[in-house]
Amino acid sequence: MRGAQFQGANLKGANLSDADLRPGALLAAHKRGSNANFSDAQLEDSDMHDAKHDQAEFKNASMKRINLSGSAMHGCNLRGADLSGANLSMARLKDANLMGANLEKANLGHAKLAGANLQGAILAEVDLATVDLSGSKVSLGASHLPLNAQKMLRDHALWMDSGGAKGTRAVLSGMKLAKADLAGIYLSGADLSKCVLTDAKLASSVLVLADLREAELSGADLREADLSGADLSKAQLVGAKLQSANLGAIAIRDGSGKATGRIRATNLPGANLENAKLRDADLEPAILTDANVSGTLLAKVVPEDAADAAPEDAGAAVKPDTGDATQEDAGDAAQEDTGAAAQEDTVAAVKEDAADAVKRDAPGEKTDGGRWEVGRRKSG
Repeated sequence: MRGAQFQGANLKGANLSDADLRPGALLAAHKRGSNANFSDAQLEDSDMHDAKHDQAEFKNASMKRINLSGSAMHGCNLRGADLSGANLSMARLKDANLMGANLEKANLGHAKLAGANLQGAILAEVDLATVDLSGSKVSLGASHLPLNAQKMLRDHALWMDSGGAKGTRAVLSGMKLAKADLAGIYLSGADLSKCVLTDAKLASSVLVLADLREAELSGADLREADLSGADLSKAQLVGAKLQSANLGAIAIRDGSGKATGRIRATNLPGANLENAKLRDADLEPAILTDANVSGTLLAKVVPEDAADAAPEDAGAAVKPDTGDATQEDAGDAAQEDTGAAAQEDTVAAVKEDAADAVKRDAPGEKTDGGRWEVGRRKSG
């Protein structure tokens, strides 16, 4: 099949393992107005180097060890694709969607990933030193977490992206992640209740509607983080850096995407914000009933009346202004079993709005009991 032309072809579910497709053209959208569709296709060990794949669909495709070196893949949809061991050296993946993709041990030498979405992607044992990640959505710190942790983040991203049809919700309740580098991480709607994140790096993270009740966030770097609609009841935020963070409300849509006219405010009752840095943070209309704000400079805050702006039922299914899938309140209902109920309604708030920045990395190691933390092993 070398040199085959697949402009506008629909090969969903096809098995082309070991096929030699170089240097075929999988797309000519500018000529025919339709994209080649390889969603769910079996493409393991195929050779597609130097081919043209711009705007092609590879969603959930199995592409283990595929050779895509030098290929043009601008705007490709590779969500959930398995690219473990793939050769993507010199590939041009500008604005590609790699959310939840598995890139374990892939060769990305000198690849161009500017503007790409790598939220929830597995990047274990991937050398990113020569990769162009300018403007991409990625957490490089997360790439150094243990593999089981990265798989959890991948499954959560797919759960959010699919409206609960794939993956599972991330439940990190009570985990010890002090000083972890999780900058840019994508955990909207995740259960982070009672999580220890003291001095953690969470700048530009996406934590929309996350359950952070009683979380320990003292000294954490949350600059430019999106915490809209999150539940931070009784959270410890002493000395936390929240400059330019979004702790404001999120517009609510129903399951069909129709605007409800309601908003979901960030919940901070009983939170400890003593000496927190909130310059240019959006706190309107955050709920701050009984919160400790001593030594904190606040602006644009509606401390108690904000409850009127939020949904009456804190467990109501909500959908943000982006029109993405719904997410049940990550508050009272989200603390329960995340199985059937979570799959139905507690799905995904904002999906594509993390700050476009490339983050630093930090070491991590697996702890006993299958849990994970960063820095050092738990004693005892």
